[in-house]
Amino acid sequence: MKLNNLYRLSLVLLVCIISIGGCNNGGGSGGSDVPTSVPFNLNTALDLAILSLVAYNQRVECINGDTITVPEGYKLEEVIYQQIESALDDHCKNDTKEIPIAFIATKDNNIYLSFRGTATFSDAIADTVIKEEPYSFFTNDPETKAKVHMGFNTLYKAIRQPIFVKIESLSDEMKDGALKYNTLFVTGHSLGAALAVLAVPDLKEGIENLPPLVMYNFAGPSVGNHEFVNLYTNAVNASWRVANTNDVIPKLPPTTLDCDDYRYEHAKSERDITFGKELPALPEFSCKQTGLIQGAIAIYLYNNQDQVETNHSMCTYHDTLCDELADSKDCKAQTDGKLGCPKSQ
Repeated sequence: MKLNNLYRLSLVLLVCIISIGGCNNGGGSGGSDVPTSVPFNLNTALDLAILSLVAYNQRVECINGDTITVPEGYKLEEVIYQQIESALDDHCKNDTKEIPIAFIATKDNNIYLSFRGTATFSDAIADTVIKEEPYSFFTNDPETKAKVHMGFNTLYKAIRQPIFVKIESLSDEMKDGALKYNTLFVTGHSLGAALAVLAVPDLKEGIENLPPLVMYNFAGPSVGNHEFVNLYTNAVNASWRVANTNDVIPKLPPTTLDCDDYRYEHAKSERDITFGKELPALPEFSCKQTGLIQGAIAIYLYNNQDQVETNHSMCTYHDTLCDELADSKDCKAQTDGKLGCPKSQ
């Protein structure tokens, strides 16, 4: 789950030479309230935190040539692969062209869609391309003016088709004369959280029998503008964005600018947790300085890399949620030396 020093240095060099152009002042507004008919459920959050870690672990399993697994009780329906585009990236042992980035599973009457976060050089590049572009999947309202992070959207479009085909197929399954599945849970960590958010309005718009959507994501960056947040809010039945108050990634891209092609906000459904140490404040920018934002943020992350990674760890997100239980020992044992998490001392 960590970028090695080569990735970090490449990221800094890359974003320092990318320009997203200028932007003009424009109107903006705060985030939209997500429906709260389903209150935050700690057990659901913990289950989906494990599935977010599993999405990372499937990549490791594939690199090692091992069988790709999901936790006991789940049925793996589909592994979603990302095409390898860089010689710097690891790949599946028996295939030089792809690596897992998401999976679809079922359990009882539920469908689960889980995305992993940044783990390849291509992912790191996607993270940096922060200019907004139109969200093109919402055909009912082509004038919606919804815009989203170009890098995240490009990656989502590359993996969209197999997700769509499998979710549509599962949504149409029948049991005893009724649709089989009651809920689609969507989750992910970091970049995976962004991809999960992008998927929600697309799936809701395009799949007729889609079950109600419930989102729990972790350490998610902002994904799009106010109009996109409205699409997301209208598509999801319940949504919770779990964020460490000391984690800088949920604060990126900055939501304080009000500029063309750079007008980000979050849906108002945050569930705060706290671990790690407070980081220095992010740089402040004006609309005249947008060409500097990517480079400045990359340098900030590089200079604070160890604490950034500590504050952003999905393993610690899970364990911090475990601490809210009356007895956290069994909960933490699920990740103690497992799923890429360190073994406790």
